[in-house]
Amino acid sequence: MSMPMIWYKQDMKKIILILIVALFFFFLTKNYLYDPPKEDEELRDKIEQMLIIGFRGTTANEYITQTLKDMNLGGVILFDKDVPSNGEIKRNIINPDQTKKLISDLKEIRNDIFVAVDAEGGNVNRLKEKYGFIPYHRQKKWEKVQSNKLKNMVYF
Repeated sequence: MSMPMIWYKQDMKKIILILIVALFFFFLTKNYLYDPPKEDEELRDKIEQMLIIGFRGTTANEYITQTLKDMNLGGVILFDKDVPSNGEIKRNIINPDQTKKLISDLKEIRNDIFVAVDAEGGNVNRLKEKYGFIPYHRQKKWEKVQSNKLKNMVYF
């Protein structure tokens, strides 16, 4: 009874060795790589174009530079503080001059990139006076100004 068991173990070792060698040669060939059709690449470009990403850093660091070169992103969004770190890490906005340089550097990497700032006009405003930016009307104040202007307009 022990004889067939030894024979079985030796055969299993040979089969495993043959499989390893076969897989090794299989992965050495280029045929295992998926070469997507051109339509897939075009679809990927279109999907990437719909993405706007944020990043950490007050300058155009290596991460965002390489990402903008590698992907066809629609844009980037700038924030003043890093929420995951409870504001301990500066995000993108320090003052107007630094922000202007950051935007200029991003445009130098990719001139078609859309740069957005999270400023909703209400409680959310990343371009704060304390950073040196000019204050602007809050949404309700703006609506009041606009409603007075609209009263004097005639629509056809």
